[in-house]
Amino acid sequence: MNKTRRIALLLAVLFCLSAVTFVAVAKYIKDVPFEGQVTFTAALAESLTLTESEANRNPDGTYSLDTSKPVENNTYTLMPGVDVPKDPKITIKGKTAIPAYLYVEVNSTLPEGVTYALTGKWTLLEGHSNVYYYNDVLPTGDSTVQILNNNTVYVSDKIPRDTVATLTFRAYLFQNIGTPKESFKPTP
Repeated sequence: MNKTRRIALLLAVLFCLSAVTFVAVAKYIKDVPFEGQVTFTAALAESLTLTESEANRNPDGTYSLDTSKPVENNTYTLMPGVDVPKDPKITIKGKTAIPAYLYVEVNSTLPEGVTYALTGKWTLLEGHSNVYYYNDVLPTGDSTVQILNNNTVYVSDKIPRDTVATLTFRAYLFQNIGTPKESFKPTP
């Protein structure tokens, strides 16, 4: 037998052996069913609340806050030149490790001469006139985020008496799916 035939025969035998081995191995592969329960959750936090301290009017017309009594809102009688203490805050309980953005929507009917400012940790959301996002990364667990700078609404001495004004806040927590603008998806 010449050398080329022997090599061809040897290759054919090796090919047959590898095919037989593959079939033998494949013959003993077995699917094993798995029974159990897998739970997926997309919870961002246990709770998100927006409160402020109860405001009490003093005999001189000023207000003081009782920080031991959280309330959902306060009503003030504005007096020219008398600033109002107001400490709205967002409390997050049980924040999960899922990255998220915190937003606050601010709605107001404040007359000229009544002003406020948000803390430096808030940035106006592109494309919105009254929605801000929190600049810092939210930690897991529990945290509290202040909204107003110096916890004060400033009242000019030039406002007319019996001025009616509103200042309301609404908090949102949305999963980080990109930029703050892309992640903001409020429901109507």
